[in-house]
Amino acid sequence: MKITELRPILWTENFAGTIDFYTGILGFTCVGRMDAYPWASLRLDDAALMVSGPNEHTPYDKIGFTGTFYFTTDDVEAMWAKVKDQSPHLLRHRNLRVGNARVCRL
Repeated sequence: MKITELRPILWTENFAGTIDFYTGILGFTCVGRMDAYPWASLRLDDAALMVSGPNEHTPYDKIGFTGTFYFTTDDVEAMWAKVKDQSPHLLRHRNLRVGNARVCRL
């Protein structure tokens, strides 16, 4: 068995704003979207994620997430230059090493 992709769903109370952040600031493309659900699928190169908001199909109390996303890139300085001033919510870390990879922690 080979896992060919891991695509997390991010739950958000600001559906449109979350999509705008990933597409407008980070450069993802929205490849599928259903506003009535609300649900969207986003992709950038080999990375993929889904975004969803509260709906009647999934029990909901409040949005919660503990963790960090590490974006591995072939040019961490270019990625950092692209996003560093775009959002006050970005962590101010770049050029980290994880094994042999240079990553941008957002």
